[in-house]
Amino acid sequence: MSEIYDVIVLGGGIVGASTAYSLVKQGQNVLLLDQFEAGHSHGSSHGDGRVVRFNYTEAIYVEMAMLAYDAWQTLSEEAGETLLQETGLLEYGEIGDEAIAVTEAILKQYDIAYERLSPDEANQRFPQYHFQANSDIIFQPRGAVAFATPAVKALWRLTEAKGGRTLSGTRVKSIDAQDNAVTVTSDEGEQFTAKNLVITGGGWTKMLAQQLDLDLPLTVTQEVLAYFAPKDDTVNHRVGTMPVMLDHHRLPNSDASFYCLPIVDIQGVKAGWHHSGHIIHPDDERVIPDEVMSALQGWIDRAFPHLSNEPIEVLTCLYTNTPDYHFILDKHPQYDNVIIGTGFSGHGFKFGPVLGDLLADLVLGNDTSISLDDFAISRFENPELLAKRLGA
Repeated sequence: MSEIYDVIVLGGGIVGASTAYSLVKQGQNVLLLDQFEAGHSHGSSHGDGRVVRFNYTEAIYVEMAMLAYDAWQTLSEEAGETLLQETGLLEYGEIGDEAIAVTEAILKQYDIAYERLSPDEANQRFPQYHFQANSDIIFQPRGAVAFATPAVKALWRLTEAKGGRTLSGTRVKSIDAQDNAVTVTSDEGEQFTAKNLVITGGGWTKMLAQQLDLDLPLTVTQEVLAYFAPKDDTVNHRVGTMPVMLDHHRLPNSDASFYCLPIVDIQGVKAGWHHSGHIIHPDDERVIPDEVMSALQGWIDRAFPHLSNEPIEVLTCLYTNTPDYHFILDKHPQYDNVIIGTGFSGHGFKFGPVLGDLLADLVLGNDTSISLDDFAISRFENPELLAKRLGA
């Protein structure tokens, strides 16, 4: 007889690895499966840095962020390495920008420290940037950077150290669910059985859920990230000195906003154009669109006086998007022993350890630390009532 696990977790990015680790800490016999190795660059959880922040236009994410800061500290202690560094966060847009106004109101509601800066004040204080006149600017001192690939690898290692099994290089061909057991079959024909299944497959989640007759309204987009090196040593662009920045100024005919992170490992500032990517199948070849690179280089020219606009490295990642850009954290409508975590659409990484705890609670039938009503699958039954997220 082959081993029957308590839980199989499909997908070992930040959310799946966090879920596996949370479950093994609670005494569960867990198998973490991924078609790629820990920290791979094919999906959504890789890179040297990811933004961690309180700045949100929805209270539920602020509450999750409050939990996440403590969770990252705990994870760093357990891993024996620093996985989060505070560096501050600037949020920036045209005067009267709705996202900034709503964010400011929520920061006040939760008594989270922030400052309003004039463009002149911001330019003097943060010379890495050039801020346009007639702009609204908020500085939140606890904005931070999570060290992405190291965090994922640490979670795999910690899961194994607690007695869990991790298995890479295993792509799923089929899933068979029954009320008391779920069997996963790989492309090579190997079978794995557990009492419960958690699907955290990122861009591949839609296809995995279809194996269980569930058609989730997910689209996958390829997003482009580029690193731009300093032209000189005039100012310090490194993490801990240069803050993260979210720029809500939009280009004509685009809802996409820009963001950047300071230098971490790759010797350039990381810049992206949030939600500018085209729809892609996750197995497709990645191609860098000229219009995205042109937009990023134009932003570098406008907003970064000490950076070269020629990238030293260009990468891609996947966003897995729901129609309203909110997460899915829920049980399968037919199978109580199948849990799904997906739709993190470019802003889920910061919550990784918390999302893992929430999904583990769903598996174990525990009360969750926050309400999951906003993340229910049932909301898609009335698509006309969905309201897309306002902020980044």
